[in-house]
Amino acid sequence: MPQELERVLEAKTLPKPFCYYSRLYVMKRWRGTGIVSRLVKASFAEFHRIQAEVAICHCYPHLQGFYERVGFRPYGKPFIQTGLDELGWQRPLRCAIQRSELVQSA
Repeated sequence: MPQELERVLEAKTLPKPFCYYSRLYVMKRWRGTGIVSRLVKASFAEFHRIQAEVAICHCYPHLQGFYERVGFRPYGKPFIQTGLDELGWQRPLRCAIQRSELVQSA
């Protein structure tokens, strides 16, 4: 993880192990087919398997609602990655993993 990203996501303050969830993207033709739900469930199953307590990610502000529906919550301040300013603002999010209902509600 690049140092700047580690800093803005406050990675050093997280319990170990933690999970970094990044760039969940599904091609338009596959949206609405249930594939996103299966990907999220598989991800959380792996998070549980390694006994992570928290997952972190960052996303565009317009995708925040999606990540909140699967259990992520905003924290920290929005940021623009140095050298990747064409990506625009990113919102840091984190999710507690120990709640098994997150896997079922995705």
